Amino acid sequence: MSDYPDFFQEHRLAKRAKLLEDGVNPYPYSFSATHTISELIENFETLEADKSEVICAGRLLSSRKMGKSWFLDIIDRDCNLQTYIRSGEASEDTVKLVPNIDIGDWLGITGQLFRTRTGEPTILVRNMVILGKSVADVPFGKLHDGTTSYTLSNTEVRRQKRYLDWITDPESVKRFELRSKIISLTRRHMEGEGFLEVDTPTLEMVYGGAEARPFTTTVQALSGQSVYLNISLELPLKRYIVGGFPKVFALGKCFRNEGIDATHNPEFTLLEWYEAFTDYDDQMRRFEKLTCFVVEQCTDSLKIKFQEREVDFTPPWKIIRVPEVVREIFGCEYEDIDRKALESRLDSEMSDEKLSYIGISRDTYRAQLATEKLGALVMEIVERELESSGRLWDPCFICDHPRDISPLTKIKRGNPNFVERFEPHIANFEVGNAYSELTDPVEQYERFTTQRSGDTEKDYEEHPIDMDFVHAIACGMPPTGGVGYGIDRLVMRLAGKESIRDVIPFPMRMGKGGE
Repeated sequence: MSDYPDFFQEHRLAKRAKLLEDGVNPYPYSFSATHTISELIENFETLEADKSEVICAGRLLSSRKMGKSWFLDIIDRDCNLQTYIRSGEASEDTVKLVPNIDIGDWLGITGQLFRTRTGEPTILVRNMVILGKSVADVPFGKLHDGTTSYTLSNTEVRRQKRYLDWITDPESVKRFELRSKIISLTRRHMEGEGFLEVDTPTLEMVYGGAEARPFTTTVQALSGQSVYLNISLELPLKRYIVGGFPKVFALGKCFRNEGIDATHNPEFTLLEWYEAFTDYDDQMRRFEKLTCFVVEQCTDSLKIKFQEREVDFTPPWKIIRVPEVVREIFGCEYEDIDRKALESRLDSEMSDEKLSYIGISRDTYRAQLATEKLGALVMEIVERELESSGRLWDPCFICDHPRDISPLTKIKRGNPNFVERFEPHIANFEVGNAYSELTDPVEQYERFTTQRSGDTEKDYEEHPIDMDFVHAIACGMPPTGGVGYGIDRLVMRLAGKESIRDVIPFPMRMGKGGE
């Protein structure tokens, strides 16, 4: 055993060795079944009446010996079925195999359906083969009156060893089926609206499209040239618009070398789309239409439950404009806000407990407030006030953000301190970001330059200016509305989960990679 990993079980290895000694291959190449377990249950009456031979496959969930007979429960996804092996009726190879199987083994069953004296649907086994011998413990729980208590209770183990989560919890399987359905419906809807799905690069020479720390690697073939995992899909998609593609979208992975918490994972799934000749007002309606389509297709309703509260997606969604909220909160216009008073307010409202949680001192937090852009400080207060008042529960759009935090956005018509931007919120949770895209190449270059020379201090290098992107829009870019949609965040709301780590199949491990 010393040469094997600790999770290999000695008694299971011994059974594997016995199977091999008896000439049984515990890892065959294929198996042909006539039905899934769910199909057997669904069509039980007909198949029993026909006395048809049925063949199915499943994992061993439990085993009970009764004299010269055995009852084995097998499970496939969320359906389990009892099987009955009786010496004299099952093949000799089947009877000989029984002592060498364990909970978690994959089995192939051939037999005939019947009901026991208690009415339990059962397969009378004629022949059984092993399809996959488990040599590690599979933490199935015990069955009690039709319910199962699972031994895999550690939440982080479920997230880091997702295969065990799926094996032992049918609800987890359904959650990730829902995720796949949401992604499929999203693609179907966008294509139905005339959008073309296009490719964007994962590795970029210049990263951009968001304020974020990138993951950095090198290209050996280019003498160690630094490249970056994309932090956004935005700039490549805008190049498509410049090139004459009027409606494009991409649904892919983005990477940000930053925090891991309930709403952030370094690798996440983003939907972005861009549509020529539209602005952010047009994209509010498009965002609303897409979301309502997906929600209704997944739930058969536009009303769902989250945290035991109803969330009503029925359009039209409420529009909340930041300049109006600023006047409500501060009693003045944005340009008249007292920065020192604002910093003092944020400092006093930040609890020591919260500071301890994010791992910074009070002095460090105050220093960050002094160097942060005014718009970011204002938006922190605005969103906090809107959430506490309950105005961000039902789906809504927060619109018209401060100009200094939105370098890729057109200025708000009639109010140059703000830009034409919206952030959709669902149940107090931001799920996207959208703009009337900035298409003036001169202003774009000036904004990039100002952004790099700003007073914000970071512990990573400022974004380089993507001169090729500036060149692209210098060739002429039509009016364009663009949207970024956090798919993981939509899945969280529809799955009723508060942590992004519960809806990402393989979230970033919290410990060492292979452990």
